Amino acid sequence: MGASREERDLTRAMGMFDPIWDALIPREQARILRLLVAGVGYDGKAGTLAVTLRPSGIQALAREVGS
Repeated sequence: MGASREERDLTRAMGMFDPIWDALIPREQARILRLLVAGVGYDGKAGTLAVTLRPSGIQALAREVGS
């Protein structure tokens, strides 16, 4: 069974992400991170990092890019 359309779209978008990210000024990068990331947690004892994404973050970013 092949990848879903959503998986293919995400893979393609991630491949285009680095050059776009590098072109953004830090203020724009921070704004995008606020749209996408709900929280970050670090457990020093276990040495683990957890990133919680906003469920609607990608859609919000897509709306901004599309407008």
